[in-house]
Amino acid sequence: MFIALLAATCLPTFAGAQGSPPVEPAYKPTTTFHGESPPLSELARNPVPVAFGKGQMVKEKMYELFHAYEPPFQGPMLPTPLVQTAMPQPLAAVAGVSFEGPGVGLTGFSLTGAPPDMTLAVGPNHIVAWVNSQYAVFNKSGATLVAPTNGNALFVGVGGVCETTNRGDPVLQYDRLANRWILSQFAFAGTSAPTAPYLQCFAVSTTPDPTGTWYRYSVQFSATSPSGFNDYGKLGVWPDGYYTAYNIFGGSPAGGNTGVALCASDRAKMLAGDPTATTLCAPVGFYAGGSSFLPADLDGSTLPSTSTQGGIFMRLSTAPALRFLKLKPDFAAGTVTINNGFGGTSGSFIDLPLPVTTTSLQRHRRHLCSPARNDQ
Repeated sequence: MFIALLAATCLPTFAGAQGSPPVEPAYKPTTTFHGESPPLSELARNPVPVAFGKGQMVKEKMYELFHAYEPPFQGPMLPTPLVQTAMPQPLAAVAGVSFEGPGVGLTGFSLTGAPPDMTLAVGPNHIVAWVNSQYAVFNKSGATLVAPTNGNALFVGVGGVCETTNRGDPVLQYDRLANRWILSQFAFAGTSAPTAPYLQCFAVSTTPDPTGTWYRYSVQFSATSPSGFNDYGKLGVWPDGYYTAYNIFGGSPAGGNTGVALCASDRAKMLAGDPTATTLCAPVGFYAGGSSFLPADLDGSTLPSTSTQGGIFMRLSTAPALRFLKLKPDFAAGTVTINNGFGGTSGSFIDLPLPVTTTSLQRHRRHLCSPARNDQ
């Protein structure tokens, strides 16, 4: 509805790279299947060692995103009905079940980093919450089913930094179409700065019960620029894939911002625990500079009208505008199509202009920096 209203009141601008082919050879980070875990309820009873990030409070560093030049926006800035002009009547919230989530008030929780990187997902019978480096599972009545547990406990037996480090920066989703759960955090070596290997560790529940077993995968990014450290990961659930976006900092140790990685992982295979699942990304640096991207997420049960165009990514443009593009993976061919979703050239996008307000200008200035999730 939000997008439809904008489209109805603002004329979109189409732009893109000229002369580029519509299909791009995908950047393929190494996707590895690590088998099925023991039940999460069992893993939570056995603390796992952590090579780094234990017993100390860690503050995340700030990494600057380089700013790609964009010409001044020339499109119309039309009035929009999204601006509130009247004060509605207050809506009284109905009190429901209230209970402590992961934090200093919950028994067993250990505060290890700042900011807290809070994330939560709700299913038909469970609530899973993850704060920085520990998650917990509750039922709808507030009973704790799995006490606060280090994120890397889910990767016991995997080996490498997914198992031995607990960096935080969690990504947590409930896949409503499959009635399954996805938990993820990044992993890397190094104590003062991120160094290779750079991995994103994924776990997909084998059943609707998050206290049960999980399929484990890792996605490893090359340390060679423009690829590098996969910071600030975001995950969107879409019918044909798990879509992810990362800010990339090239080299090892991680250096300057070299662009973004817009990726899609084979959802059908990951749900089945298929070891041949792959992850395909638009070439790193393809959409460089500016602010972070967010992948769209299917929150309801109604499917998109078409599955031929892939997943939607959005970021704030310097226009100021909301910039949209679509990434469509071909897992069999190892290629991706990245354009405006209407047959545009490779790299084309749609800008939905925003009114020039004090708030939008302030947000436009702030988007040049992104907090890196470097929990040591």
